Amino acid sequence: MMNKWYRENKKTLQFQLASRFSGILLVLVILLSTLILSVTAFRLYESTRGETEAIEDALSQVDTQTNQAWKDTLQLYIAADDPRYYIRVSIADGSTVYSSEAYPLYNRFNDLNQVFFLPEILWDGDDPYYLKQFSVGTTKVAIFTSMEDHLDILMTLVGWVALLSLAIMIVGTTIIYRFSKRVSSPLIVMNQEIQQLAGDLQLEQPLTEPENPIEVNNVAKSFNQLLDTQKQLIEREQQFITDASHELKTPVAAIRGHINLIKRRGEEHPEVIPKSLKFIDTESKRMETLTQQLLILDREKKNLLIREKVQLSGIIESILAEFPSDTQKIEVHVESNVELIGNKEHFYQIMKNLIENAVKYTPADGFIAIDLTQDGKKVTFSVSNTGQTIPDAEKERIFERFYRLDQSRSSAIPGSGVGLAIVKQLVQLYQGSIEVKDCQPQGAVFVVTFPQT
Repeated sequence: MMNKWYRENKKTLQFQLASRFSGILLVLVILLSTLILSVTAFRLYESTRGETEAIEDALSQVDTQTNQAWKDTLQLYIAADDPRYYIRVSIADGSTVYSSEAYPLYNRFNDLNQVFFLPEILWDGDDPYYLKQFSVGTTKVAIFTSMEDHLDILMTLVGWVALLSLAIMIVGTTIIYRFSKRVSSPLIVMNQEIQQLAGDLQLEQPLTEPENPIEVNNVAKSFNQLLDTQKQLIEREQQFITDASHELKTPVAAIRGHINLIKRRGEEHPEVIPKSLKFIDTESKRMETLTQQLLILDREKKNLLIREKVQLSGIIESILAEFPSDTQKIEVHVESNVELIGNKEHFYQIMKNLIENAVKYTPADGFIAIDLTQDGKKVTFSVSNTGQTIPDAEKERIFERFYRLDQSRSSAIPGSGVGLAIVKQLVQLYQGSIEVKDCQPQGAVFVVTFPQT
């Protein structure tokens, strides 16, 4: 059961945060405990050495070499009821003097254990002693100082440190667990909400954006932006399908109607056949144009790979030759040898659609101006006309597929409402921009700007 829980949770953010921070806390607690115990042990060791050296200084002042004199001296310095110091005095005449209770300890001298990195510390069973040996004249003196009390202090401290460390680990791990859960919970909620969205694509509820941590907040915001973008794309595609169906349905219905008319009345009234055939031809050409324009919207990114030096001035001249106008006044201001690197068909589509729109929407007695300039950093192409002024609220929408400014008025003007969508897409392929401005006193100005490459 425990292994199964571990396998299921070891890769979760909450488990990894909790385990890593708990590990760091454990290491810190161990290091701190070791430091405290080491400093305490060193201080106790220094205290014992200081006490022993004080005895050494006192005994070094003894100027007698007799057995009895040393006995009196040891009795003076060493209390019989508190034998913390065990002293042995080896006199030059071969006699030895021991302080109270010292003889048994020195008699076991060869059995004492020595700490390898502290040769002055010896152990008699569980009791540690500090050993100091020195000479007073021809007399050799050895002092064993008991460290049992210091060891008791250290062991008591070890117990308290262990207990305190355990408490710190329990409290710290609990806090870390709650912290890791708080950090990971926004991600868990986000995952649940994403799963709900995946299960029901009709849900429009955005992801919850937690205030912290800021990284999760940024991820949630970015995902919500992606959802909005995706929603807009879906709505746009749905609208595109609806509009395309509507645009195609009308000519198809008209064609079917005239075909049925020919079937029903063609033999008895042959005069209807030419009129119906002309209408069928017109509507079929409209469908062909619409189909080609729809294909352009999807294929032009692939054609961007075809790149060559294109003379824009010549393209404008060839387009104007397709739109002879005896009533509209057209002024052309085109600089010679204006060139861009790209696909010639792309620039042709951009300029033709804008000029064609100006011709279609400008009254017979209206005015059209076409300008093409370059200044070394950019190329600017603009088309002005004195037709209908475009309201500010509509200046962006006119670039949407099938959108037409005035449906009642536009229905009398041939077109599919796809031309400007093609223009904008092609302009963006070349990192250019297109802007719609007002023409005074009325009308519109389309300004296309390309970076000079």
